[in-house]
Amino acid sequence: MKHLFSTILMLSLLFSTACSGGSDQLEDGNESDDDTVMTQEEAQEELDEITETVGLSKEVSILNESDIDKFIETIVPMTKELEALSLEIEESSPNDQNWEAMLAQPKVVAILDKYGWDNGFFAKSMVISMGYAYAKGMEEYDKMEDDAASQQAKTMMKQMMGPMMEQMNDADLALVASNTAKLDDVINEMNEMDR
Repeated sequence: MKHLFSTILMLSLLFSTACSGGSDQLEDGNESDDDTVMTQEEAQEELDEITETVGLSKEVSILNESDIDKFIETIVPMTKELEALSLEIEESSPNDQNWEAMLAQPKVVAILDKYGWDNGFFAKSMVISMGYAYAKGMEEYDKMEDDAASQQAKTMMKQMMGPMMEQMNDADLALVASNTAKLDDVINEMNEMDR
């Protein structure tokens, strides 16, 4: 299990990028010898496991404007610490890993606390990152001409991200969509960290 938080963020951003045909990190289902490349199926399985672990619920709104502001303020330094810790955990117990165990580690909890978050952070960050990826993807597709290829790309994105979006509260997704401009810089910075 690589990079505790950035896996969540990058899987969501890869879905968005893959829908526009620009991802070299998310394959179309073919096997790859490169362990940094995920198939769409592998990415969906990983997201499903994470979603279940963090306890997302369509019925319950979990975000407010201050969560988005705190995400923008804390995500880069916190992610650096979480990634370093996840590598440390992997090295010390590589065969005993699952998302629930990783998120319950006392050192993970201490990092979250340091930045003013609790264990609800992972669900909130997932809604922010997935909601952002979906909103940005839909913005791009809305700018395209209304031709068959554009409609096919938009349909593919909805199929890929639809199951995840169905697990998230509509009010939370609308809040994220209304804040994409505020999130652009930090999401771009996160993308650069993983290159």
